[in-house]
Amino acid sequence: MAEGDRSSLGEARAKVSKDIVRLQAEYDGKGPTRAKTYIVEDLVVVVLEESFTRAEKTLAERGEKDAIEHIRRRFQQQMATISRASWSRRPAAR
Repeated sequence: MAEGDRSSLGEARAKVSKDIVRLQAEYDGKGPTRAKTYIVEDLVVVVLEESFTRAEKTLAERGEKDAIEHIRRRFQQQMATISRASWSRRPAAR
């Protein structure tokens, strides 16, 4: 991989991480403490750390793991539309 390509990839990963953290903070009321983005061909994966809200932490303390998973899945389904719309307005990476 050429130096310019690596730089562009690093910039793209940083932008994706920043945007996902911003979206989560905007819609969840709290963003994760750390985000790391991996881009391989046409696959983008963002790993978030410490992203539980206060309500989710309370549920976790009370053993309500299934409730948290259900809420997260539903929320992610709804956010997928918003995320796609946000990314579709961006110029394609080169």
